[in-house]
Amino acid sequence: MRTKNIILTAIFAMLAVVMVAQTTAKQKAADKLFNNYSYSKAIEKYLSISDKDLSVKRNLAESYYNLSDFAKSEEWSKAVVNTTGYTPEDVYRYAYILRINQKYPESENWMNTYYG
Repeated sequence: MRTKNIILTAIFAMLAVVMVAQTTAKQKAADKLFNNYSYSKAIEKYLSISDKDLSVKRNLAESYYNLSDFAKSEEWSKAVVNTTGYTPEDVYRYAYILRINQKYPESENWMNTYYG
């Protein structure tokens, strides 16, 4: 019984390591595309990552912004400011995207948050 538990624990640990490695590889590939201004391809890679951290969300927002898809940029910018660790620059960008999308009262609220 004890050996069976050890084997199952080892198998689950190996699976977790493999999943983290795959996510890291996908993010590295997406980051490379993003840094080479291949925003459409980067978006595809970023969206395939199951556990999106702050940098993935931020790069998705910026990629959509650079492709002039302001609705999607707003969606991901909102996700950024709703994630722990966002920066004042993230707040400003979200407020700016809201303004582009003609959501003026909401944009003003976020600008007030930015200026504190």
